Amino acid sequence: MRPRQHGLDEEGQIGQLVPGASLPLSLKRIALLIDRSLAEVRAMYADLARQVEDGFLSAPVEKIYPIEEIKTALAHAQRGERSGKILVAPNGAV
Repeated sequence: MRPRQHGLDEEGQIGQLVPGASLPLSLKRIALLIDRSLAEVRAMYADLARQVEDGFLSAPVEKIYPIEEIKTALAHAQRGERSGKILVAPNGAV
């Protein structure tokens, strides 16, 4: 099977990367974490949490869908022109 430019195979799994292919942002984030120790990753997430608590970072939520409405949530997320994140609550209401 020939790898795709974005590094994902037909099933959406990370496959062999084509030299010179650009990674989607989510894969770039994964690549940043792969070579880090568990302590470094924990420190990075602790720093992010502090920045959220201090109001330096925010992630506004536009809508939370129950897991039963995941198709609707995906359609909503793909529409664009959103004012915040679209979340799916796997264990019921938040």
